Amino acid sequence: MIERIGEIVRTVRAHEGLSLAELARQANVPLEVLEALEQGKVGISTTQLDDVAAALFLDPPALLGGRERPR
Repeated sequence: MIERIGEIVRTVRAHEGLSLAELARQANVPLEVLEALEQGKVGISTTQLDDVAAALFLDPPALLGGRERPR
């Protein structure tokens, strides 16, 4: 599931024209955590994932379930 979440974050981030560093600043999540997420590695908390979803205007519960749904 984490691979799918990372894929969604990477795709939406790229579509929005955001760099990893920009998303990290907007979501207030360490850059290393986002890098790991996009690579499909575990290490992000649900609170951080909620912050990433909010920064990308995604529905947090949907993202946690591996679905891309705008909020």
